[in-house]
Amino acid sequence: MKNIALSTIISLFTLGFCLQLHAEDFNVQPRAGLWQSDVTLLIDGKDVLAEVRALQQQLMANLPQSARAAAGMDAMMGEMDTETLSCITREQANQAKNIDQWIDQIAQEGCQINETSRSSNSIALQIQCDGSAGFKGSYQGKLTVQSEKAWTMTMQGKGSLGMGGPQAQQDITVSGKWVADDCGDIAREE
Repeated sequence: MKNIALSTIISLFTLGFCLQLHAEDFNVQPRAGLWQSDVTLLIDGKDVLAEVRALQQQLMANLPQSARAAAGMDAMMGEMDTETLSCITREQANQAKNIDQWIDQIAQEGCQINETSRSSNSIALQIQCDGSAGFKGSYQGKLTVQSEKAWTMTMQGKGSLGMGGPQAQQDITVSGKWVADDCGDIAREE
């Protein structure tokens, strides 16, 4: 279940970042460079990512390093990280100008997206997903760009994770902040 939830978060983060980069009507443009995003996922009111991380840390505390490495536990802990770093080039920020193109791209991944309102620094959306990307249900939410160095996206939805899973309420918050001009060894977004 956690991998499906994380893929949903990644898809929503991608949508949020792309909308942040590509909405022509926004007066605030993002700054190129290294960005950090932080994710909170509540399922039926519980912070499931925090619960899973706490459980994993308890289990790993009793295992020697060699056992953790053999079981792939260190890599699994990295998959549950709620903080992501990405490198955005100036060219990418300047070239990406068509919000409809990005909405169409996300819709091809199993979700129908409708814009419900837009202002100079925010966009509200309704999203209906058919299950092919791991979530069947609907979301509504809002992306707000506070400045060239910060944005926040909130999404609320109800649906099922995986094939035929139980219905669950999901509340997702993703916040992004610019970190530095230099991306260091972080790979550039393609």
